[in-house]
Amino acid sequence: MGDELKTIKFQLMLSPSEAEAIDEWGFKNRIRTRAEAIRRLCQIGLMTDERVSPLAADVKNHAAAIAAFQTASSQLIEALANGESEPDLRALVRFSAETSGTLTKLAYALRELNGQTHALRENKDFNEVMRDVTENAELFRDVISKLDETVHKLSKSK
Repeated sequence: MGDELKTIKFQLMLSPSEAEAIDEWGFKNRIRTRAEAIRRLCQIGLMTDERVSPLAADVKNHAAAIAAFQTASSQLIEALANGESEPDLRALVRFSAETSGTLTKLAYALRELNGQTHALRENKDFNEVMRDVTENAELFRDVISKLDETVHKLSKSK
């Protein structure tokens, strides 16, 4: 996208406030022309849409893992308060690992998205940004795979 010749022209109608917002964004990010600011905003929008939709779908899973952790924590506290000598810590550890994994996934996805939009604001080539994303995603998948293995082992140890 970034190295291609810009040969297609089209007319775009903006309200005065939209034009002002784009000009302010361009100035803040040291972009010289309105056309370049609009191009970059389009790239950011396309990339964000591609990445945010799957992330939004995962939020429900993240929330479920946190709720399960809170339930397990409450049960442990209740067991300790009732004087049970050997409360089952395995569930708490398992939910703790699951929660840690899902929060790590969410934090990484948000960090990656923020880094991508920042790189595009700084006039980094779109294809280069996407190559960086791919490399970082491979490293992240390795970390998540190890977290998932740990959670799976904990789940089997019931």
